[in-house]
This record gives sequence, structure tokens and C-alpha cells, in this order.
Amino acid sequence: MPHACFRHFQYDTTPPFWTSGLYFGIRLASTDRTGQATSPPSQRQDFPLTRIPSTIPSTISTTRAVVTVAGPTARISGSNGQLSVTSADEALLVLAIDTNYIRYDDITGDPQGKVQSTLSAVAGKTWDEMLNTHLSDYQSLFNRVQISLGTPTSTSFLPTDQRKDLPNGADADQDLFSLYTQFGRYLGIASSRNTEPSNLQGLWNAATSPGWGSKHTLNINQQMNSWLCEPLNIAETLDPLWNLLMDMAERGTTTAAEEYNIQRGWVAHHNIGLWRDSAPIDGAQWGMWPLAPAWLMQNVWEHWAFDPSLTDWVSEVAYPLMKGLCEFYLDFLVVAPSDVEPEQYLVTNPSMSPEHTITSNFALTYGSTIDNALLKDLFNHTIGFASLLGVDTDLVSNLTSTMSRLMPIRIGSLGQIQEYARDYNANGPFNHVSQLYPLFPGSQIDPRFNTTLANAARVTLQERGDSDNGWPTAWRANFFARLLDGEKAYYYMQRLLQLFSYDNLWSINDIYQIDGNFGGANAVAEMILQSHNGEIHLLPAIPSSWKQGSVKGLRARGGFTLDIDWSGGTLTSATITSTSGTVARVRYGSNAIDLTLQKGGSHTLSASDF
Repeated sequence: MPHACFRHFQYDTTPPFWTSGLYFGIRLASTDRTGQATSPPSQRQDFPLTRIPSTIPSTISTTRAVVTVAGPTARISGSNGQLSVTSADEALLVLAIDTNYIRYDDITGDPQGKVQSTLSAVAGKTWDEMLNTHLSDYQSLFNRVQISLGTPTSTSFLPTDQRKDLPNGADADQDLFSLYTQFGRYLGIASSRNTEPSNLQGLWNAATSPGWGSKHTLNINQQMNSWLCEPLNIAETLDPLWNLLMDMAERGTTTAAEEYNIQRGWVAHHNIGLWRDSAPIDGAQWGMWPLAPAWLMQNVWEHWAFDPSLTDWVSEVAYPLMKGLCEFYLDFLVVAPSDVEPEQYLVTNPSMSPEHTITSNFALTYGSTIDNALLKDLFNHTIGFASLLGVDTDLVSNLTSTMSRLMPIRIGSLGQIQEYARDYNANGPFNHVSQLYPLFPGSQIDPRFNTTLANAARVTLQERGDSDNGWPTAWRANFFARLLDGEKAYYYMQRLLQLFSYDNLWSINDIYQIDGNFGGANAVAEMILQSHNGEIHLLPAIPSSWKQGSVKGLRARGGFTLDIDWSGGTLTSATITSTSGTVARVRYGSNAIDLTLQKGGSHTLSASDF
């Protein structure tokens, strides 16, 4: 996990600054897994640090700093772990950090060698050269998408702490939503490239014992971290997630055998960390949930759905992951109790709805709604990949027959989507709304095709209430975008910015938690463009406050990128470019048309074409 940090200090002779040179001091320290810090030996110009913790398994970390200074009287000195620069006009600090971690079962790497390799790669380069290399790399991803949701005003140039807290600021400063969306993309690029996948705090955190262990939480949070990557055109940042999933599958075979006595396939639960522990942890209401990896398979499917050219990736990564999970779940399912389920449905048991309890003292049941919906998606998607690859006809037959015996979505006595197989009185306010997975990020509930379920989803959201943190608010914005209700989606985006964002726009979940940023950015994309269930839907949930706007570079399922402009709330133009050469069914309002595009071909539409 190599990282190099470059910091440039330049002396400014303009008063009231000091006129005798640049002065600063740096103390280097390492922190092992037990939180004990040690200082390195002092050296001049080149500072190495190696720390070997006593805990096993663990990692050896190496830090090295190199400082180059400029100025006729510049000096560098070091003692007691303190590197001091005095009387310099300019100083360039290069800091490289690495460990012996290669993967969860291999800590034989050479941290000193990796650090030296990083430093050698930048040796002799100036600040400007390193900056330009960084910008070229970063902007190759970031510049793919441009978005404007309102003409910049004088408030657009204020700091974010002032912009988000202005009276009625979100109404007057629509451009802030553009910034928030691009900030989400920036965080994705910054936190998930050739590293571990972004976790609850992204990449770094300031604590040796961070909230929730700064792990990968798999009952909504890790999935939300990935939502924006496909539509907002930074899909490469998902590569670390695929590596994590392949590690999970390896460890999960042992968990399947030891925890469930199931000898084929793999499984994991709601939380996983650097060492890929896949067994249940903590309390039953969150830990005892073996359907968590099925939710991540929805992210896997989406990666191909947005780029159907990825056949090799499906064969090598996606399909083996899905097939192994299906094998586990086929052996895990049981027949529901006949006294309450005479239809003889196949259900998960034990089951739960993430982090919710049916009463104050128990959470486990059978056949929760999210379990059934996840299995339906997983089985359908696995069948789709098997058909694409022309393999496993017996498995396809088994999945098809099993899927026909899964419990359908049920509507309860309040008119809501039931959270459980039975209509328990467990509706009230709560952050998780797991029973609406089939609305978003799934697509089994679609107001264009099933108004009964869509109306029940609205009742569910009313009963569940507003949330009191960032990520649940972002999820609700996505829900209402899928319900084609731009005003309610906008309401939750306002709450996300004004109530659940720090001054720098980081999302709040009691503490900083990055998933709200990613979920909120995705909600903006969903309000402008949707592409599930075989249609590219233009401006499906634009609120009245976004009277005019434009976006360039959004991606749609089926292998398309789109540039969209609108004015007065009406579509002005939409240019659709095919990256795969497939037919596009495009909807605007109540009408849809079909376009046949060659690979690389484009077509521009306006409102009058519908």
C-alpha cells in the first residue's frame, strides 16, 4: 500500500511575512496496531523509520522523508526525531510510507524496498513536475464529467461553511449541489485507487481506534460508497472492491463450512476488515446477516451493465463470485413453516433486516424482504452471466426453479412494503429502510411499471420518517429520485447539505463518515438520468429549483454516455454516445423511442423528438 506525499513550502517576501527566511520543524512518528508511537533516529535530509510491532499478525511500517531546500543560507538539521529547516527560501518535503502488507494472508513484503522505489521514482523531479504528473493522473478521471445546476452567483465564491448555512441557501445557491456532486467524485478518486476500497472514513482517519473500526460495513455503507462510480464515470475506482470480494470469497469458503456446515460456495457477514474475517461479529441485529455479500453482487452486476464489453472480467471475476454465492444460498435456503406459509416458500433462516429489531429484545426471523429481493437479483444476474458465457446449464435450471419459490414482496396492513415475512408492527422511525432495497439500489419496484408497489414504497418512507444522519438522508434522496419525485429528492438533498454536512461538506453520521457524500452525489445523478429496467430516462426527477442545467459525461447502463442540457425545466438537448454498439430505448416524460447506434456513434435528441 504505497503512498507518497509531496508538500511544497515557498517563502513569500511580501509584508507582513518574515524577511529572514522560512523556518519549520517536522517530527516523524509511527503508530503500530497497539497505538504506541515511536520517533525515528534523526538524520539530515533523509529520514528513515522502521517499526516492528510485537503483535501477530501485524505489519512492519517504514517511513522515509527527503527534504530539499533552496536559499543561500538554508540549513537542515536533525536531533531527537526533529527535522528542522532554517533560513530557507523554499523547501520540498517528500514523504513515503509503506508496509510489508501484500494481502490478507501475505505480509512478506519489503517495506524499505517499496519506500525506496517510491522515492526513486520522484528523485530529481521538481515540485512542478510532480504536480503536473499528479494532475494528469487525477484529471484523466475527474474531467470526464461536468455539471451545472444553476448560474453561479456571488454566493458561489464564498467558502463552503458560509454557502451551506445561508438562510434558504440551498434555494438561492443551486450551484452548491454541483460542487457537492463533484466533491463526491473527488473523494472517490482520492480514496480508492491501488489501495484498499474506501471504508467508512474513506482512506485515512485521525484515530488509532476509529468509529466502527473504520472497516468495510456491508449492510448498506460499502455498497453506498460504490453507487456513484458507474453513473458518474469513475468506474476504475472500483478495482480495489473487486480485489476485496475475491479475498472474501477465499476466506468465506471456510466460514460457510465452519459456521453453516455448507461444503460448497462461500459467505460473509455484515463487517469485514483488512484480514478478511468473514464470520458473524457483535450483536445479532447486525452481525447475523449472511446476505451481505449478495448485496455486493448487485454492485458487481452494475459494473457489467454499464459496460457490456467486459466479458473477460465477467468470466474471470464476476461470475465465479456469483456462482459461489449461489451455491451457498441454494444449500442455505429452507422451506418456510407450513403453519404460517402454506405456499411452501424457500426462505433464509436465520434472517434479519439490517440493524432493525422486531421488538426490543429480538431481531432474528425468517425470510426478510431484503433477503428475498437480494436472492432474486443474485439468481437473475447469475443466470444472465451464465447465459452470456454459455456455461452451467444445470445451475441455471436450479436457480430458475428455486427463484420461483422465493417469497414475493408483500404489502402490510398500513399499505407499506412489509419488512418481514409477517406483518410485524415494526414500522416507526429508523435510519435503515432495507425493505426498499428493491426500489433502490435494486429495481424490482418501478413506478413506471407497478404503481401498487411504488405507492406502498411511499407509505413505507412516510412511516420510517426522516433520518438523523448523513447516509440515511442520502439514501432517501435516491429513493425519491427512483419514485420520480424530484421535489422530495431535493428536500433530502437540502437536509443532507444543511443538517448533515460539516463545513467542508464531509458527511456526518455522528462523526465523519464518507458514505453520505457518495450517496448524495449519486442521488443528483439519479435525478438527472436513470437507466435501469431497459430504458434511459432523461430528467426523471428534476426539481423545480433546478430550472436550467447541464451535465456532460454521465454514463447509462447498456454502454452509453450522455450530455444533457435543459432550460425552464424542459429538455433542450441530449446527446447519446454508444460505447458498445447496442440499441438504446430513451424515455422523456411519458414517451420513449428506440435508437440504434454503432459503437462510437452519437445521436442528439430534443424534447420535440418525443
